[in-house]
Order: sequence, then structure tokens, then C-alpha cells
Amino acid sequence: MHNSLFGRPCNLTGFKKIKVKYRNKKTPKQLLELHNSRQYSPRIKSSSLMQFIKSNYDMKYRPKNCVTIKIGSSRLDYLQKIYDNKKKNYSSIMPCFQRSFLESTCHGRYSSRCNYNRYSYRPMIQSFGYIVNKNTMYFKTDTDDGIISRVIKSPKGFHFAIDQLGIKIQSNSIKSMEYHFTALDLLPYAIKKNDYKSGQLMVAIAKNNYQLRKKTDLKSDIFSDDVSKVNKVLNYAHKLGVKISIVDSIKAGNCLAGTESWMQKNKLEHKHYPVFIISSRMNNDRRVKIAILQAIERTKIESARGYSMLNDHYLNYSCN
Repeated sequence: MHNSLFGRPCNLTGFKKIKVKYRNKKTPKQLLELHNSRQYSPRIKSSSLMQFIKSNYDMKYRPKNCVTIKIGSSRLDYLQKIYDNKKKNYSSIMPCFQRSFLESTCHGRYSSRCNYNRYSYRPMIQSFGYIVNKNTMYFKTDTDDGIISRVIKSPKGFHFAIDQLGIKIQSNSIKSMEYHFTALDLLPYAIKKNDYKSGQLMVAIAKNNYQLRKKTDLKSDIFSDDVSKVNKVLNYAHKLGVKISIVDSIKAGNCLAGTESWMQKNKLEHKHYPVFIISSRMNNDRRVKIAILQAIERTKIESARGYSMLNDHYLNYSCN
């Protein structure tokens, strides 16, 4: 039987014996936690979509090519059947695999003198996709008109793919021309069974975002390999009082679903954040950098103009 280079460590002592350079930047404790998660929650490698659904969406049966799809709306009452207007303290809506529900979280008592507990609520909406092959995807989402469940084809010249931000359509010829779509993007495409116009709308967004990103001033020091030059740009933004919102990311050419996935991974809500909160999570990501540059340019225009436009700060803002 083939033996591992490090044997078969199963406790903290065993993982401490592994040399630092072989730990993949993890501590012995993190390695033990990863080992335990695999040991007690094994992944079924041959799992299919039907197995996953029949298991009532038990995550150990989730196929690797099946992921949630962002809704594309910030309306808390997006799904009226689970929304309760008597409840307050709502968090932004989230996609999930299970049937839609209103998730409640107890944060304990308001104070030591108060007997009431504080609760927050988050609408969890069923919305996911399963890539059958690069040109075919199964899509399922919940709406007030019922569950929409369809098999759809990729637009001509594009294919489906998955990355760390979720499912996207990607050009067959230009890899950086891509778009992480939302459930709202897919609904007309799915309802009308691969409606040509709906598919081309997603392609148009992918092309437009690609052109926006290309226009970014790549000569900016924020793209430098010299950390001191990058920090110079960030310090300038800080002195300018720059605060970054989700709208800045979208206007920089990043897609909504991808931006929301990045925010979720970094535990950020739909708010404005000082530049150093965003840059501390930047991890040399070019798309985060162009969002920062967009926010800097917007702030400079607002300072010269003397006022801000609310639709430059809030997603789907309407004065009506």
C-alpha cells in the first residue's frame, strides 16, 4: 500500500511534525480542522444532481459543478411569500439550495436590564445552477409566480464556467470577457426557453464590462509591484475621504453577482466602506483595484461639483 510522505497524521501532534514549507500556509490546528472536516463530512465524489436533490440538499452530496446563483435584487420583499413586514432588522437576501425560507438569528438580550432578545432576519431564496456541460446548464429559482426550473443553453460564442465567484458565461475566444449572471438575468432566458434577445443581453453586458475594464488606467501606481507605490495611492484615497460602494465596483466593469460573491466571502454588506477596509481584503486582485480607482475618480468629481448623486452610491436607487 502506498504510504503518504508524512504518514497519516490524525491529531495535532502529527500535524506539528510536518515542516512549515509543506503546510500550504496553514497552521497545524488548521490542518487538523481540515482533516476532521473530511473525516466526518466526506464528499461523495460520484454524486449527481438527482442524489443531491433527493438528499434534501445535504451538502456532502453536492456535485462540484452545482453552485448557488445570486438573486440580483436588494429588495428585502423580493419574495413576498417569505417576507414578513412585521419583522425588522433584515439582512441582505441570500441564495440557497433548499426551499426558500426566512432565516432568523437570535443575538441575545438587548442589555442586561432587558428581558427581550434581539433578532435579525435574512431572506434565503432558492436559486442555483448545475452545469451539465460547457454549453448546457440546469437552473432553478424561486419566484412569487412559483418555482422556475429549466435547462438552458449558453449564448452563441459563449460557454458556462465556474470560478471562485460562481457561475458565469465566458467568451470562447477571450477569457477575460465574462459575466457572472444573476437569477434576474436568467429568468427571461429560462421562461422563454433560451430566448435569443435575453441571451444576447447577457453577452452585451459581458462585452461592455470587458471594455470598461480595458479603459482603466493601467499606469496607475495601484497596479505596481512596488508596495510603497500602491500604498501611496491608498493613502491619497484615504486623505480624499474615499468610501467605496457596490455601485463603484459595477461602474468599474465588475458584474453584480461577482461583486456580491466577493463581498459575501469578505463578510461585507451593501454599505459604504473606507478605502483601507477594502484594500485590506484586496489580495492583489485587479478587479478590487479598479473599483478603488473608480471610487477615487467619483469622489474627485463630487468634491469639485459640491454634491453627490445618490444613484452613484446606492444600487437601484430611485427617487420615486
